[in-house]
Amino acid sequence: VYIIKYKLNIKEAIRFKKIKAVNIILLIVFSYLITPLMSFVNALSMLFFQNTTSSFMEGIIEENGFFLSILIIALVPAIFEEVVYRGIFYNEYRKAKPLQAIFLSAFLFGIIHGNLNQFVYAFLMGIVFALIIEVTDSILSTMIIHFFINGTSVTALHLYSKSMNVEEEASQLEASLDQILTFTEIMKTLLWPAIICTILAAFVYVAIAKNEGRWEWIKEIFIKRKNQNEKKL
Repeated sequence: VYIIKYKLNIKEAIRFKKIKAVNIILLIVFSYLITPLMSFVNALSMLFFQNTTSSFMEGIIEENGFFLSILIIALVPAIFEEVVYRGIFYNEYRKAKPLQAIFLSAFLFGIIHGNLNQFVYAFLMGIVFALIIEVTDSILSTMIIHFFINGTSVTALHLYSKSMNVEEEASQLEASLDQILTFTEIMKTLLWPAIICTILAAFVYVAIAKNEGRWEWIKEIFIKRKNQNEKKL
């Protein structure tokens, strides 16, 4: 409705542009490097909020099979959620205030998931995705990362379910969660992988920015904001 009302060019509105081949590979690597951070944040949120996502995804996979589940859970959200939240919302908001747009679009992305557990890590993902689209100037980049993150989850659940029957799967999963879901265990098992992989992801992010010739632009977004705040003080 927004696109039609204001007669926007859809490709320009959502920043649908080509990406260098080397950066496609780096984006895939980035998606896996950022996953431990998402897992860490998700585990922390599960100390306070119920996780219904795994059982929901298991139901889809069991009912539809692996390949259709990839379509439903990975491909469709990667296209349509990115078009809406990074394509329209973020790209329009950023015309006024880029930094605020990152957090506002991430907030909306978190809210649409409909539960507090998903909100927490979807909000974080929304921030990461906005930073990625800035570094590549293309929505294709966030579509790629979104697809691989969701697709990996589907694949892991599919392989896990294949290795045992439904009752065994439920009891094993419950036992695993009971074992890891304490603050101490989360810190011991998930914190350091999250820190190390996030640092590596930051190096990949800088490499992508330099390959696209947008590293100076990324620095300008934050430095300009910092200078503005200092002037106000």
